[in-house]
Amino acid sequence: MKFRSILGSSALLAAIALPATAGAAAAPASEIVTLDEFTVTVAADDGYKATNVLSGTRFNTSLLDLPKPIDVVTREFMLDIGARDITEALQYVAGVTFNRETDSAAQQDTDVLVRGFSGGGGGVSGGGGGNQYVNGYRTFGRFDTVSIERIEVLKGPSSLFSGAIGAGGALNTVTRTPSTRPKGQFMASYGTYDRARGTLEYSAPLTADKRVTYWIGLSARDDGSPYDFANYRSMAVSPVVQWNLSKATRVYAFAQWQHTEQVSASPPVFLSPGNVGYLPGVRRSFNRQGPESFHDSEVFHSTLDLTHVINDVWTLKLGGTYRHFQRWRNLVTGGTTATINATTGARTVGRSAAYNNQPESGYALQPYLLGKFDYLGVTHRAIVGAEYFKHAAHEITKQPSPNLTPINIDVPASYALGDWRTYPVLRDQENLLISRAVTANNLWQTARNRATVQLGYRREEAYQAQRNYRTPTASFSGKAKAANLLSGGVAYRVLPRVALFAAFSESYEPLVRTDFFGRPFEPRAGTGTDYGVRWDRADGRFSGTINFFKVRNNNLEQADPEHPGFQVQTGDNRAKGVEFSLNARPAKAWQVVGSYTYNHTRVTRDIVRPANIGLPTANAPRRQWSLWNRYRFDEGVAKGFGAGVGVTFVGERRGNPNLVDVPAIRSPAYHKVQASLTYATTLLARRTTFALSADNLLDEDYLITYAGYGEPRTITGRVSFEF
Repeated sequence: MKFRSILGSSALLAAIALPATAGAAAAPASEIVTLDEFTVTVAADDGYKATNVLSGTRFNTSLLDLPKPIDVVTREFMLDIGARDITEALQYVAGVTFNRETDSAAQQDTDVLVRGFSGGGGGVSGGGGGNQYVNGYRTFGRFDTVSIERIEVLKGPSSLFSGAIGAGGALNTVTRTPSTRPKGQFMASYGTYDRARGTLEYSAPLTADKRVTYWIGLSARDDGSPYDFANYRSMAVSPVVQWNLSKATRVYAFAQWQHTEQVSASPPVFLSPGNVGYLPGVRRSFNRQGPESFHDSEVFHSTLDLTHVINDVWTLKLGGTYRHFQRWRNLVTGGTTATINATTGARTVGRSAAYNNQPESGYALQPYLLGKFDYLGVTHRAIVGAEYFKHAAHEITKQPSPNLTPINIDVPASYALGDWRTYPVLRDQENLLISRAVTANNLWQTARNRATVQLGYRREEAYQAQRNYRTPTASFSGKAKAANLLSGGVAYRVLPRVALFAAFSESYEPLVRTDFFGRPFEPRAGTGTDYGVRWDRADGRFSGTINFFKVRNNNLEQADPEHPGFQVQTGDNRAKGVEFSLNARPAKAWQVVGSYTYNHTRVTRDIVRPANIGLPTANAPRRQWSLWNRYRFDEGVAKGFGAGVGVTFVGERRGNPNLVDVPAIRSPAYHKVQASLTYATTLLARRTTFALSADNLLDEDYLITYAGYGEPRTITGRVSFEF
């Protein structure tokens, strides 16, 4: 590792130093590096198809020339499929699955698996966050879709992009950009289970010279549920301001505040005694949470970026983020195995209440120097930068004593949880994670711009601490093992619009946890290779990618077999397979999005459960595919109408990783069908669109994960009015 680190950093520094030693050819003032090099705008998207991305290089880079597999979900596509959250927006992306264990209303958009692996080390709470980013910054907590312009899905490990990233990949949400002309939109929807949502957005210049522009979005949501008692309410406010101080300087500021209140749901997925199969005949609306459970939160996200063109070679980019996440919840958990009384036949499942109050906050600072220059016929785009990241959380958990009694599945007697304020304190601790990193990267093009080569180096060090107020002897602090990470790749256009590519990358996820002896865990580590072909017709009608990959994810936490209640880092999982993505427009009015994934995951090390070695990882299908078609009528009697039909297929998946892998507790394969009808017209001289969409059109009964059902058929009507 040391030799590779020295080699990588030496090559980068040599390339970056070229303008100072050899001198770049002076460019006329009109050719000075433009701010568009560092911003992806709406104009870069063509309907469902994105042509450029920022993720992976921090430069506005053509997807065709990028030596790294990245898929992009545009806002138009999200609207057409009726996506309510990030997970629904990603259902047509190759290699992406979901690990939902509760009602969809309870999700925080952190349950996304990429290539069979989830991110979990990006934050210091018990939840995930290691694969969630907003505008290139690590984040956590709920995020309302009103602010989303596009979602860029990075495949495989890549800590060059930013700090902690899971071995499977990461999601970078790019937020809205203000307009230089006044425009707005009101949208309202209502559907099955009394689900209602309204959004209002408006954008305009703030100054007469249009150098300062703004966008603001408001949303409110009130959802019922197919489960007893469950509901979800939220409201969000999201402003964006962009200030073009000059032709060379731009400031972009984004923020979102969201408040949510909900009664949670736990789908009734239980196992028969002995874990020999799923328990049959359970009422699908049964919710052992009960009406007294709650899961409320407030989330604040913000990012601020200043981009300044210093000269015709170098640009300075200073950025930062701050986010705060506060949640209050009293939820019910319990075993997945049911008990059947031999005499009465009564079927019961356990219930255990836990109140949790957990404020989390964090910020990051990122200064970067970005250079673009030509030397000896080679175009270089180089980056030197640093990142400082701090994240703190205070967790207080209470449980009733004695805890709750089991509940009868078929004839529930009482859902009472008692007064959570009287629960004894079970856990009271503060967690802290601080990481510092330096990054150097160079992307250069040669052979008349047919060959693109990327080489990056990142060194990251993390400090972690935990202060345990209940058990002071369990407190700890210390540095995690430093990481020296390389990322490299090459793309070559064998034809003007066809490129071959290959890439290697590494990842790093620090964890605020210790083993029984108080030793801080080493960061999770990942390595991955990708190679494939990407094509894009010049007219934009057909583009796609075929990508072969291998990923290794190690230093995973597992239950300590000798010390109950503690963990050891003995897990090692791997994945290999192929992904295919297609974005096509066979005719001007016909859009097609398709994907296919073959992913062979397996457990390669597990000292806690040796029988797992060689088995696939939980909830990772070997095969999955999707296809979405939408046609818009632009002339004739049907002018203004549009229709869309989509099908997703997810293959059989392994069930609970803590249980023996037997066919009866595997999650069966399923197909899910979506459909939509739209009509666009003009009302009051304003464009107005009516839409009717159906999810799970055939009302298929399926397991989205081993612990949760997919939703029944839902019908939603929507109207949008532009002004």
